Amino acid sequence: MPDGPRGSQRQAAYRDRGVHRRRNNRHLQRKLWPAQCQCRTNRQTAARITPQSVAMSHNESAMSSVSRRKAYRAAILHSIADPAEVAVEASYEYFADGLLQVENGKIISVGPAADLLDSLDSDVELIEYPDALITPGFIDTHIHLPQTGMIGAYGEQLLDWLNTYTFPCESQFADPEHSAQVADIFIKELLRNGTTTALVFGSVHKESVEAFFNAAQALDLRMIAGKVMMDRNAPDYLVDTPESGYADSKALIERWHGKGRLSYAVTPRFAPTSSPEQLSLAGQLLTEHPGLYLQTHISENLQEIEWVKAL
Repeated sequence: MPDGPRGSQRQAAYRDRGVHRRRNNRHLQRKLWPAQCQCRTNRQTAARITPQSVAMSHNESAMSSVSRRKAYRAAILHSIADPAEVAVEASYEYFADGLLQVENGKIISVGPAADLLDSLDSDVELIEYPDALITPGFIDTHIHLPQTGMIGAYGEQLLDWLNTYTFPCESQFADPEHSAQVADIFIKELLRNGTTTALVFGSVHKESVEAFFNAAQALDLRMIAGKVMMDRNAPDYLVDTPESGYADSKALIERWHGKGRLSYAVTPRFAPTSSPEQLSLAGQLLTEHPGLYLQTHISENLQEIEWVKAL
């Protein structure tokens, strides 16, 4: 079965308004469950996902020492197939009144509450979220840890934006304490919005990725991240060298890749900021360590494309 809350490929996202019930009230609960929940359309369901939805963290799922078996009752939506390969309506399941049962951090059943309530054992803790939607955790495939503090900065063109806002902000991540503080905020913001897995850019500093992986490991999250490799066409205070970029990345790979739910992504920022020598060493890392990820940027705007052509 898929993993459940507390360290999972699929984690429950929920609002923090819960009503705890015990088994002796379950027949009454079925009668009292809001009738309107039975007729939600897919459009209405989507509208119920709000920024206030949060992801269940490892800490929350470990709070109760009374029961390691829990059942969560709410509307439930999850994918069961790739919509590119099957009809859209066959790619997901939606239960207006659903029940998700978890034992020791693993999902052991999911389906309509009407079909599953009577089968729950007496030691199962039942938690209700009648106004919430439970989904698998969302996956963000491109996000920058060091840009957390500059969200909403004036856009400008990409290259101007990098020089004016991004690079000065990223320079602060040479400080391990600053990196740790931002990593904590960054992960809390991901979870607050239901994102439980992300492909993350650090800064050019090894410290930024150390801090991020430490924070992610503490919550047993599935995360992929890498130190930016950038040895040219950037401020002097923010460049590495082909050799130091390789060495720092290799040290992070050996410390973190495959540790728990964590994976490493070799991360040359984009072609203009990595020399051919650095890109060659990035490729060497991928050869030396099978199973790594690779992330970068490409063709983000016309000015960048013309710059790359001129290199």
